[in-house]
Amino acid sequence: MEYGAQSEYGRLRKVLMHWPTEEMRRITPGNRGSYLFRDVVYWKEFQREHDVFTDALRGEGVVVLLMEDLLQEGNSRTAANLPNLVYTRDVCTVNSQRAYTPRVTYQARYAEPLLVERVMKELGISIAHCVTPLGVVEGGDFV
Repeated sequence: MEYGAQSEYGRLRKVLMHWPTEEMRRITPGNRGSYLFRDVVYWKEFQREHDVFTDALRGEGVVVLLMEDLLQEGNSRTAANLPNLVYTRDVCTVNSQRAYTPRVTYQARYAEPLLVERVMKELGISIAHCVTPLGVVEGGDFV
């Protein structure tokens, strides 16, 4: 079976996303930098824009998989506390055969690759490599 994006510009067939919940309310003027945000998030609008985007993807025939639908309850609760998880591209790269999970640089995101590994297992996609300390890799590093 072939997985992953084989190009940055080819047709997208399936995508893993995380729907932003109230975790976005955790971002305040005082902690926004720790969560890697430039400013606070207007979370209701963020949700609305996310819905418009996922609807547009589905309208183009893209299968949208939502992390919260694939995680067990305890892990789903953890995901609901991670505002950056909405940027799933940063915490998993999938090539034609397997997934690769990074060890992200910032503490606010440390739990995300672990959750994505659980989702990959649920989807039947094996993990080829996990970056471990002291190494760090971000999703954009794979472009």
